[in-house]
Amino acid sequence: MKKKIMIQRSIVFLSILSTSTLYAQENWRSQHVKWHLGFNYNNSKLIDAKENSFTHEIEKVSGVLSVDVSLSENDVFDSSDLYLQPYFEVSIPGEAKYNTNLKLSSYAGGINLKKHLSFGNFKSNIYLFTGGKIEYLVWNIKSGKNGSGYDNTKIDYIFSAGAGFLFLNQLEIFAAYSRGLSKSYYSSVVNDNLYAMSSFTIGLRIGLSKNWWFINKY
Repeated sequence: MKKKIMIQRSIVFLSILSTSTLYAQENWRSQHVKWHLGFNYNNSKLIDAKENSFTHEIEKVSGVLSVDVSLSENDVFDSSDLYLQPYFEVSIPGEAKYNTNLKLSSYAGGINLKKHLSFGNFKSNIYLFTGGKIEYLVWNIKSGKNGSGYDNTKIDYIFSAGAGFLFLNQLEIFAAYSRGLSKSYYSSVVNDNLYAMSSFTIGLRIGLSKNWWFINKY
C-alpha cells in the first residue's frame, strides 16, 4: 500500500515538474531563440603557396538554416545584443571560372558569435560576427572524351568574420571573409602548392516569425 502511494506521489510530482519545465522552456524559447533561413553567394579562390597568389576561382550559391540564441539580458522580446549562432549550410555545385571541367559543392556546420552594436539602452541594427565551421567539400572532375567524371572529397576547417545589417525586423544582409586551414584542393598530385581557400560571402537571412516557437510573438 505504501509503495503504491509513493508511486502515485512520484507520478504527480513528475507531472508538475514536467509541466513547469515545458512552460519555462516555451518562455525561454520565445524570448531567446530566433530561427532564420538564408541564401549565400560565395566567391572562393585557392591560394598558391609557391606563387603567393590566388587561382581556381569558384562561385557557388548555398542555402542556410541558422538559429540565434541570446547570451545577454533580454528584458523585452528581441532586446538582446549578443547571440550564439549555430548553422548548417548546403551549396549547389559551382563551376570553376577558368576550368569548366571542375565543379565544387559543399556541406558545412558551424557556429558564430554575433554582437549588435549598442549605445546605452539602444540596440543598433548593425552587427559584427566571427566564428568557424567544418566544411565537407565535394570536387567533381570531368575527364575523358565522353565527359565522364569522378568525385573527390576533402574536409576543411574555416574561420570567418563579417558584418551585417538588420532591417524590417526580420531581414538581414551581411558580408563576410573566410579563410580555410586545410589543403582543400581535390588533388595534391596535380598541384601540391594549393593549400588553402579564401572566400568572400554576401548573404541574406529571413526570420521565421511563423514557426512553432514564434507564433504571435511579433
